[in-house]
Amino acid sequence: MTSADIQPDVLRAAVPKFRAAGDELVTAMNTLFAGGQGEGAPWGGDKIGQAFAKGYLPAVEEARKGFTSVSASTRETGEALEIAARKWEEQENRTKRKYGG
Repeated sequence: MTSADIQPDVLRAAVPKFRAAGDELVTAMNTLFAGGQGEGAPWGGDKIGQAFAKGYLPAVEEARKGFTSVSASTRETGEALEIAARKWEEQENRTKRKYGG
């Protein structure tokens, strides 16, 4: 038989760190992409510039999606830790009521 030593307070203490990390990713993304906004198309509209834009613009959009996804996943991990802590305590309380302790 295995045992688990889950410490709900430790899980809960990590939640704000995950939320903050998710927020920091959003801030970093906004800072990164704001730098290029308002610049127009500095690579120009000639053949070489158009070829550059053809690869660059989709990559920027994919990077934006990636940052957004990682940020959301980071926050969701924090929320999952909160839920895990609550569920663990609920189960512990049910077990104690049923079997004593």
